[in-house]
Amino acid sequence: ICHKDHKTHLVQCKRWKKEKPIRENAIAQLYGTAFRYALETNVLFLESIVPVLITTSTLSPEAKQFAQLLKVRTKEIHSMKPHPKIKCNIRANGEKIYHLPMDQQYYSVKASSPDIMKCFSCEEAESHGFRRAYKWHGDKLGSVFLIVKI
Repeated sequence: ICHKDHKTHLVQCKRWKKEKPIRENAIAQLYGTAFRYALETNVLFLESIVPVLITTSTLSPEAKQFAQLLKVRTKEIHSMKPHPKIKCNIRANGEKIYHLPMDQQYYSVKASSPDIMKCFSCEEAESHGFRRAYKWHGDKLGSVFLIVKI
């Protein structure tokens, strides 16, 4: 959420593969978010809220039509710097745990907490004294193993 020139810009970034276009549902959802934000903040004029979608990919032709119709600003093929995705948190008891995006508790760890740091690799997290969360399935690369009795 950004504020500039008496307008509120609701910015959503999508870091997708260049081969995978953004579909119209993403535009409609962002517009719906802007509408809900207007209701929740008692904004009388929807024109003062600007939904913005920035993506590393492109928009499908239908998504472009939706964006134009709903007045959602878009920026396609935007280059973004790599960012760390591994969340490391220090629990109240001092235990240091890291979570990968596919881990069970990943989304419950809030990045805004002062006890959170982010890393680019498992090795980096472990060098800071963090261990992998116990409730996960697979290996460090995210591979999942299935054991079948024959």
